Amino acid sequence: MAIDSPKNSETKADGIVENLAIPSSLRTLIAESWNRSAAAGVATTADKVIFHRVPDDDLLHRQLVNKNLLRAAAPHLNWLSAWLGNIPHVVYLVDRDGIILFSVGNYDNADAFGLTPGFNWSEAVMGTNGAGTAIATDRALAVMGPEHISEPFQGFT
Repeated sequence: MAIDSPKNSETKADGIVENLAIPSSLRTLIAESWNRSAAAGVATTADKVIFHRVPDDDLLHRQLVNKNLLRAAAPHLNWLSAWLGNIPHVVYLVDRDGIILFSVGNYDNADAFGLTPGFNWSEAVMGTNGAGTAIATDRALAVMGPEHISEPFQGFT
């Protein structure tokens, strides 16, 4: 069943995808992502989420192909991480496929949450998330807390 999402404040979404109650407050862009995520069979509970990491040689190849992007972006990501200081965080850069090429931060569980280089954060693999959904929609966006389709990520932005 497709999710209908609000086009304005008077429209309500009341669909259900894979037994998930869809909040009526979901933005259209996010509701569409939930539909794509459900169609891809993305896990939505902590006990079923699986992190996918590319082999080291694949990661190295991707980093080499994107070396100019990495060279330009890394100083800015490092600056942002320093600016965030003691706030637990990870900032990262992905390639066009959603593979993390570079990450920096002080979040203790970065590895456990697949937020280090080589992990796949494409929407088709991880569901609605900032990097993957931006790639899927070809636009800049932020996915805020409960907009993530997978429960383990609903505390993150």
